[in-house]
Amino acid sequence: MLSLAIYGTLVLASLPLWGKLSDAYGRRPVWLIGLLLFMAGSAGIPTLGEPGHALRILAGFVQALGAGAIGIAGRALIGDMYPPSERAKWHGVLAAAIGLGLFGETTIRHLLFNLVVKPDPLDIRNFNPWPLYVNLAIGGLVILAGWFGLPAPRPGARRPVDIRGAAALVGAAILLVMSFTLARSRLDGAFPWLSAPTIALLAGGAVMLVALVVLARRAPDPIINLRALTNRAYGSAILLGCLVSVALANVQAYAWLFNRHGAIGSIRGIYSLPNPEQVVAALTFAAGAVVAGQVMWRTGRCKWPTRALLLIGMVGALLLARLTSQTTMVDLALAMAVMGLGLGGMSAVLITVVQNAMPYRSLGEVTAGLSFFGALAVALTGPFFHWLAQTSYAEVLTRPPPEGRAGVDVFAAPLDALSWVFLVTAALMAVGFVIALWLPETPVGRTTVPSSPRPTGLGRLRGPRRHAATSLPPPRIPTIAEHRRAREAPPRSVP
Repeated sequence: MLSLAIYGTLVLASLPLWGKLSDAYGRRPVWLIGLLLFMAGSAGIPTLGEPGHALRILAGFVQALGAGAIGIAGRALIGDMYPPSERAKWHGVLAAAIGLGLFGETTIRHLLFNLVVKPDPLDIRNFNPWPLYVNLAIGGLVILAGWFGLPAPRPGARRPVDIRGAAALVGAAILLVMSFTLARSRLDGAFPWLSAPTIALLAGGAVMLVALVVLARRAPDPIINLRALTNRAYGSAILLGCLVSVALANVQAYAWLFNRHGAIGSIRGIYSLPNPEQVVAALTFAAGAVVAGQVMWRTGRCKWPTRALLLIGMVGALLLARLTSQTTMVDLALAMAVMGLGLGGMSAVLITVVQNAMPYRSLGEVTAGLSFFGALAVALTGPFFHWLAQTSYAEVLTRPPPEGRAGVDVFAAPLDALSWVFLVTAALMAVGFVIALWLPETPVGRTTVPSSPRPTGLGRLRGPRRHAATSLPPPRIPTIAEHRRAREAPPRSVP
């Protein structure tokens, strides 16, 4: 668990750095470097020692760092290639592609492992890893497409990277997430909340946070721009992104337990085809993202779509909270469909609001900030939901068995204990609805954002249509009276 915590926090802390580097050196170099790191990690994981070996863990770190760079640069590229009036619909398409890609990856993984390798899922040491090298072949094709297809930025003034702030950010993230992770293991009798290691880690994390704030106030271009959080649209989107990320993590972590295909789903998970509810969730996630992008693009509004999607997500969480061990596949698919619509739509709305509300020169920074704060919220709230699920499970085990049964069904008890997890998730969606009332109406569509000229300086892209636009307010149209006064005014004499 400790290595997994370090793994996640290193990736988490690297996101703002990738955003800054993409603003300074361009999206394409960062995207290609991330893809190379991801391929290097993919090549090392199946070859460097046995599971749990230090070199294999290091290869996993490299792979995850590359994945972070790919995600940040890829989403910022939408802001580079399209003006603010067009970003909404293309962010919807990108979010839909990510959801469908996850579904396609699961299907391909099943075909490679089940039909070609035919391994024993319980024999880990004799596991044949050669299908994992498929990442290398696909990655090579993607590198060629990115090298020749992505626009290259023109040279411009490069801003310095805040190295000291980045070091403080890494230290604060590692110490805080490790403290919560160790306290989470107290269920096994390891580290209580008031134990010396937990208190020391929390104190160290607090010191690093103070250092990060001090350095951010003094640095000319800090790794995390705290002043940007005072922007009403950006700050609201960050808060909503944290809540949506936590809800999505809860669905991914706990909804699979309702799978009716067997009690060892976690053991044979990498060998199984997508279950029907997973297919429904992927398709509705993609549909929600595309529809939300189209609605914002056509109406130019973001406030009412945000509120409607949060209400849909809250209904989906309440439907999940009603599920028990006697739930049918139809009920589970319906709940996952509603939840997928809400979360998929929010993934397109938030990134569009963030990129249109902030200036173009900080496009990579604000894109990374949305991902960073969302991932940090998941890391810090994960132990709480784990504790909540474990506590509910213990309470279910102490209930008297129903009539006609000799005891509590240990396989059904975990499913009956998840209602509180999804009830809290629904409460988070309700809090998000309240925050959305404070969200300003940011221009996001063709009816509210005028076509802007090509930006100057860093970030200018080659090509007739490969342009980016600054988030400027629409020009003011003179009134008829002003036109009349201008015509009647005497001409100015030129010296």
